[in-house]
Amino acid sequence: MDCDVCVIGSGAGGGPVALTLAEAGYSVVVLEKGPWLTEQDFFKDEIACCRRNTYTLNLQEEFHVVEEYNGKKGWVARPTYDSSWDFWNGNMVGGSSNLMSGFFHRLKPKDFRLLSEFGPIEGANIADWPIDYDELEPYYSKVEHVVGISGRVVDHPNQEPRSTADFPFAPTAEHPIANWFDETCQRERLHSIPVPRAILPHRALGRDGCQYSGYCGSYGCSTGAKGSSRAALLNRAVVSGNCDIRPDSHVYRLDSDASGRVVAASYYAANGSAETVRAQIFVVACQAIETSRLLLLSPGSRHPHGLANNHGQVGRNLLFSAGGAGTGSFFYARLDQDKAAELDRLDADGVIGGHSGLPFTDLVEDRLWHNAGSVGLPANDGTPRAWFSVLAPDGDGIAITHHPLDYDHARAAAKMRAAGLPAAYARTLEDGLWPDMRVLPEAERRLRARPLTPGAVHWSARRPRAAR
Repeated sequence: MDCDVCVIGSGAGGGPVALTLAEAGYSVVVLEKGPWLTEQDFFKDEIACCRRNTYTLNLQEEFHVVEEYNGKKGWVARPTYDSSWDFWNGNMVGGSSNLMSGFFHRLKPKDFRLLSEFGPIEGANIADWPIDYDELEPYYSKVEHVVGISGRVVDHPNQEPRSTADFPFAPTAEHPIANWFDETCQRERLHSIPVPRAILPHRALGRDGCQYSGYCGSYGCSTGAKGSSRAALLNRAVVSGNCDIRPDSHVYRLDSDASGRVVAASYYAANGSAETVRAQIFVVACQAIETSRLLLLSPGSRHPHGLANNHGQVGRNLLFSAGGAGTGSFFYARLDQDKAAELDRLDADGVIGGHSGLPFTDLVEDRLWHNAGSVGLPANDGTPRAWFSVLAPDGDGIAITHHPLDYDHARAAAKMRAAGLPAAYARTLEDGLWPDMRVLPEAERRLRARPLTPGAVHWSARRPRAAR
């Protein structure tokens, strides 16, 4: 035997198993299809994150197929390599937990009794859980301490029972605008809560605290503050000396013997060679989609239709954690004096806007206001160019330069139309003009369709000086 336990997948499912068994003294091998990236590999890079599919599989080799209900046409299937819709990502050690926003809500007691509480739904296979909330609650508490959850428990009508009075870490700092939502909820007799997050507010658990860059969801954390499976669990498992993580190891089959017991995992190593791991126990934890794929690709004499599929349920009954979202605009000119003063009291040396449509750099007395531009939106200057900026150490300060980004805007606009997105979005990519300028001051509106030529700026918080 190569090990006691072989865990396939290293994300939120595989990480806790590997850590618990390794610290209990069992020998564990973790097989992960993706690379082993660390904090040194993660940058606030919109192009890598959102334009280059850096953390996604090669969709032409392992394409995903998404079916959507399209009215009279019924269910329509389309492979993601054709639509370029990389529906799920996280192909790396630690999985997509590296890229999560870190919202850590517990299920409610009712969530374990969906059939009993809400009744059947035609066409859906609903069942109550075989366990209830009370059985799972101690593990919620344990995870909050091991991963490092920050937040504040607020009493409200839908608060689930807890064995601990509060989260183990205080909440991360909130933006002043968060208070405006609290005030509005109070007026409307709604209950708002600070969101518990798997993000450390300060150095703890062998990880650094949050640096408040604003890039969390879809981005890897460069400080380790985010409690991903890799940062919070697998690093500890490796330190135990009992866990061997093998990145770039694509498991393509689980081999079972005549009795139906799984005895080996066959995988392709980084160099393309076919390898095998033999273990006493195998844990398949490569998220719902990839787990189903692997089980169905592993038939045996006792499993003719794939592992664990004697009842034909593997790959069915997929449940997504759905949610809603809304957007709104706050116009500074319309704020009352108290709210405007809240923003002024931030008292920072500089303000940097990352994903902002108009690229500019202003020095006001000893403070910086820098908008980087956006890699996904023209700057309302009548050209289809997008923008990004580079900030680099320069003597006693920082050199700031803006750069245009040319790309195949016609192809991007065509894809937006094909996806059924608002036509105004596609036109903006083509003509470089914003269809709605309400967020812009009057002076900026008058500059519409005027090509931008931003220069370079040197900034020092102590001794600012004008652009070179």
